[in-house]
Amino acid sequence: VVMLGEPWHGDGGSIARRAAIVRYLHEHKGFDVLVFEADFYALHEGWRDARRTGDVRPVMAQVYPFWTGTRAARPLWDYTGDTLHVAGVDPKLVGPRSRAEVPRRLAERYAALPGADPAIGAAAAATLDAALSPRPETRALLTEARFAGLVD
Repeated sequence: VVMLGEPWHGDGGSIARRAAIVRYLHEHKGFDVLVFEADFYALHEGWRDARRTGDVRPVMAQVYPFWTGTRAARPLWDYTGDTLHVAGVDPKLVGPRSRAEVPRRLAERYAALPGADPAIGAAAAATLDAALSPRPETRALLTEARFAGLVD
C-alpha cells in the first residue's frame, strides 16, 4: 500500500507528479489498484461500466474535480486503461451516481427479502433519497420521526 497525498487539493504539481508515480508503481512494482478519496459505491459501479465500455469519463464524474478536471490530472486518467482498477474509499454517498441509484437499489433489495413489505422499502428509499439530496428544500423533509420509522 502506498498513499499519495498533496499539500492541498489544488496543488497541480503534486497532482501531475502523482500520475508519474502511479505509472511507475504499476509498471515496475506490480501495483494494480488506484484508490481515491471518493464515493465507494459510485466508483465501484462506475469502474465496472468503464471496463466494459472503455470510457473513464463517467468514473471521473464521481471523483472530486481537482483530481479529474484539471490539465495536471489528465495524464493519470489517460493512463488508467485496462490494467488498473480504480476504486473509492469514502463511505459518503456523494457521487452523482450514488444519489441517483442507491435509494432505488435499496428498495429493490428490500423488496426481494422473504416476507418484506415493499411499502417499507419504498419509505426507506425515499428517506435515503432525501438525505442524499443536495437540495435544501428536500433535505428539510427529513425529520426524527421519518428516521425512527426506518427502525421500527
